[in-house]
Amino acid sequence: MSLSAPRLPLPAIVVATTLVAALAGVRTADAQWQASLRMGVTGSTLTGDTDSDFSAVTRLSGGAALSYVYASGFAIEPGLNYVVKGANVDGEIQGLPGAGGAVPVEATFELAYLEVPVFLSYVFERRGSIHPKIFGGPIVAFNLDSQVTYRAKAGGPEFSDSDDSVENRDLAFGAGLGVEWEIGGERLLLGVQSTFGLSNARTAEPPLYNRSLSFFTGIVF
Repeated sequence: MSLSAPRLPLPAIVVATTLVAALAGVRTADAQWQASLRMGVTGSTLTGDTDSDFSAVTRLSGGAALSYVYASGFAIEPGLNYVVKGANVDGEIQGLPGAGGAVPVEATFELAYLEVPVFLSYVFERRGSIHPKIFGGPIVAFNLDSQVTYRAKAGGPEFSDSDDSVENRDLAFGAGLGVEWEIGGERLLLGVQSTFGLSNARTAEPPLYNRSLSFFTGIVF
């Protein structure tokens, strides 16, 4: 099934333009501003009041952030991230080709999002070469694509289809720990982030919520 190219929402376009401009012009010598690029892996699942037994999927993720750093160690960090969430689940499906009734299947949901986090962070130690930090705040995520892949537990071909039950926008809260490490004139970034969905990821009932854990590394400019 062919899919049309997703249209980016205006808030994401504005943030993307700002980040690109910042990454092109920011310098380490600029006292108040920092920009960062990061890549990592995200493990995610779906939670909710349902009989389905979901398990996690793991996918690559990445993005960029722009930080306004105060002398006190606090910083405001808007960002832009691409992440694929979802879950594995066992269930039954009607109408599987070659089957007469409900067939037990193994399915994988993959939900691609463009996330716009706005975090408040605090750096504990600004002297020396190691700078531990904590961060947290709201996240607005815009769904770019939703796919479900499934096959019969007894074996056979794999099928894939779009999932029209996924909401276009998802609200979440993210929090995590990180460390910036100055090595050879460069500042490397390591961190971990937990994200908890606050809104129903689907248009249907019962409500399901995204939950994920990300590990990332990157570079700070």
